[in-house]
Amino acid sequence: VIADHPGTELSVETAPSGTLAEAFAGGRLDMAVIVAPHASGDGAAARIDPVWAGARHLPATPPDDIGEDDIGETAGVNRGAGTTPLPLALYDTGCPYRQAAARALAAMGRLWRPVLVSPSNAAVNACIETGMAIGVIDRRRLTPALREIGTDWRLPPLPMHGLHLHRASQARGPASDALEAGLRHAFARMGRI
Repeated sequence: VIADHPGTELSVETAPSGTLAEAFAGGRLDMAVIVAPHASGDGAAARIDPVWAGARHLPATPPDDIGEDDIGETAGVNRGAGTTPLPLALYDTGCPYRQAAARALAAMGRLWRPVLVSPSNAAVNACIETGMAIGVIDRRRLTPALREIGTDWRLPPLPMHGLHLHRASQARGPASDALEAGLRHAFARMGRI
């Protein structure tokens, strides 16, 4: 895009979707790729299937100390007597997967605690792959060292998410058109748009 449009300045920012959505709404970004819970007719360019993931070597069912008997009043900080919160590897606040996991666990009264909070996919995956925690990732991003554990571990279902490409009304012209087309092409090759 840059080579075909001399004089165009491109600056790329990566952040959790919530942070990008705020920046886009505040007029600080001309274009943003944002993941959000999917709703029928919401204009999502693609659907994303987040799943509960754990290390391949974890037991088939949850250890007794984090099973069904450990239901608490709310997720996160409250810890009832004799309960062991579910260890989670999470993305930073503003990540729709983090929000979906917290809501789903709260709805079933399941306690949890953050083991890792990071904006990095690599850090979250590494924490899950070692077995230090479980987490929520896109089904397509399950590595050979990870497996889906939601049903086996009696974890609540997670909502489908959508990938949205937003473009500001002031982002017009051949360079913006080329960038949008390039993004759509790249995501299509990944099977996402």
